[in-house]
Amino acid sequence: MNLAAWVTMMFAWGSIQRFLSCCLGCGSLCPDAGLLCRPCQSILSRYHSESKHQIRNMEVHTVYDWFPQKSDALSRMILHSKGGKLKPSWDYYANALVKKPSFQEALGLQQKSIVVVPAPAKKVGVKDHAYQWGLSLAQALGAEFVPCLKRTSFTRQEQKRLDIYERSLLQTTIDENYTAWPKNLQNCLWIFADDIVTTGSTAHSASLALGSPAHFQVAALAYRRLSCGGSKNLL
Repeated sequence: MNLAAWVTMMFAWGSIQRFLSCCLGCGSLCPDAGLLCRPCQSILSRYHSESKHQIRNMEVHTVYDWFPQKSDALSRMILHSKGGKLKPSWDYYANALVKKPSFQEALGLQQKSIVVVPAPAKKVGVKDHAYQWGLSLAQALGAEFVPCLKRTSFTRQEQKRLDIYERSLLQTTIDENYTAWPKNLQNCLWIFADDIVTTGSTAHSASLALGSPAHFQVAALAYRRLSCGGSKNLL
């Protein structure tokens, strides 16, 4: 098979897969790259985060404000995005965040080179959803992508099941094996990329690991709202 035939076959297979996939909201065929059809995407517009959040003295930018149990379509989309095999979907939402006026304003005020650092995966070297989200953000921003963090404390429970105190015990540090540092780190804007922000504990731990840089912001797909403080039933 020559190269032209192979490319044609791959393009056709991609189109077939897209046609056979279903919207996570209503089940209709042919959702866009955001995993939802356009009518369902329009419904989710009511959950768009209109401005930045201040969490633990950090500036946090998100695409959505997520109120679990209030939007099944949004919950399905967020949960389905877990894993590292949905790069087109993460590209879609990264571009949506980058286009937000509040995010553009924050970037414009900084006028600095940008470094995107993804939240560390549970296992070192795994390119999970936070990695893909960070990579998509870096590409959308034309920024440096620096996956330099690792976890130093672990729990057998999923992080979404931890209360506020348990989350505060999660620790992050620099991966000593990481060597691909950008040349100019002295005067840049650090953007910590994670799919969901709840209490800000992971981002705060990352900021400490990076030496508490003067210019540090958080970019996430959604800000998860808690209705009862330290509730473990976050979904």
